[in-house]
Amino acid sequence: MPTSIYFVQTNAVGGEDEEFNHWYDNVHLPEILQIPGFVAAQRFEFDAEATTAPAPDYRYVAVYEVEGSGAEAAAALRRAIPLLQMSETLDASRSLVLYKAITDRIVAP
Repeated sequence: MPTSIYFVQTNAVGGEDEEFNHWYDNVHLPEILQIPGFVAAQRFEFDAEATTAPAPDYRYVAVYEVEGSGAEAAAALRRAIPLLQMSETLDASRSLVLYKAITDRIVAP
């Protein structure tokens, strides 16, 4: 069971969404999941059809499940950053936040 989630909001460079998504799904996610503590990941895209709210600043969100110490996983990620294959299709502005669990996971009956 994850003890933290790493919440990453991103955008593709204008007009490069297809290449960006290919890189993120096939290169970046597998690389991150090789870092100690990172055990699962899932990506999401803003669903404009499901809301009347204005579009957020970021179109995409990746949620990484972290087991063990969030601080240790974050440190392992920082050490791995120079080794990651980054893409020019990734917009430089992004939001990266680590949240720790404060309750057990609750599921519907």
